[in-house]
Amino acid sequence: MKVKTTITCNRCKHTFDYAGSYVLEETNERAMGTERLYEDLFVDEKCPHCNSEIKGSISYWEYPQGILNCVDSHLTNGKAHVTKV
Repeated sequence: MKVKTTITCNRCKHTFDYAGSYVLEETNERAMGTERLYEDLFVDEKCPHCNSEIKGSISYWEYPQGILNCVDSHLTNGKAHVTKV
């Protein structure tokens, strides 16, 4: 499944695209098929508008196959938005 990630800077509210390096970290068999957890644990960006440092991690779950089920981000100075493309 392909996703698009954008990050919104908490300081200036500027939103920009983020080319994450997601890695399949975990799979679980469930009733409707395989649940997959993808994570990018090493987010290290600067806002292109105000230069604020944004660091942390972004995770998302695919379940059932092809459906973006849940997104979780732990970013300092930013918020992540993940959408299926």
